[in-house]
Amino acid sequence: MAKYELSNGYLKLKITKDQVPWCEEFNGLIKCSSFQTGVYAGSLNSSVGQHKFNPACVVREEQPTVRLYTPKFGYFEIRARAAIGANNVAAFWMIGFEDQPENSGEICIMEVKGKHVTKNKLINGHGIRKFQDPFLTDEFYDDQFSLDASKFNIYAAEWCEDKVEFFINNKKVRTIRQSPNYEMQFMLNIYELPNENGVSSTEKRYPAVLEVDYVRGYKRHID
Repeated sequence: MAKYELSNGYLKLKITKDQVPWCEEFNGLIKCSSFQTGVYAGSLNSSVGQHKFNPACVVREEQPTVRLYTPKFGYFEIRARAAIGANNVAAFWMIGFEDQPENSGEICIMEVKGKHVTKNKLINGHGIRKFQDPFLTDEFYDDQFSLDASKFNIYAAEWCEDKVEFFINNKKVRTIRQSPNYEMQFMLNIYELPNENGVSSTEKRYPAVLEVDYVRGYKRHID
């Protein structure tokens, strides 16, 4: 269950001290607050589902298919800031809307780990992960930027038929010359990882907050 609040025009996605692990059986003690723009799962007891992070996962409760926003190609950006500790991760990413298991690639636009954050520097993880897509290769980068994660920054990607270009604060920072070729949905998350960097329970930050000003998506105009 996501813990969040809406105040002064901002979404504040949180990890709180009393929050329990989201899926202890398959994902250990990781805590998560998350929003997503689509849902797809197979029939009861089947292994068909989105973002299968553990091979033992099966469908235990059938879900209706939901397509709130599942674009194919376009320009997408988030303006956000993160007040997080060393054991937190704030992320904005896309996964294939899996009507077929091979449509499972990922485009990660923002992955800021608290352990890499200092006052004027952050490392942003971005790129493509293939998962079960036979037409993609893993191409993921952790690049350092002279930015303050606690201030608002714009993280963006332009997803084209043959490439994905990544931007921070409207400046292009990388081009990856491959591209998923199916509809994708969006995931917005904040995590708490157990024992990250030997962080004790008394050193963890509560609440850890991913604060979002906006998320925007643009469809390319074709004459």
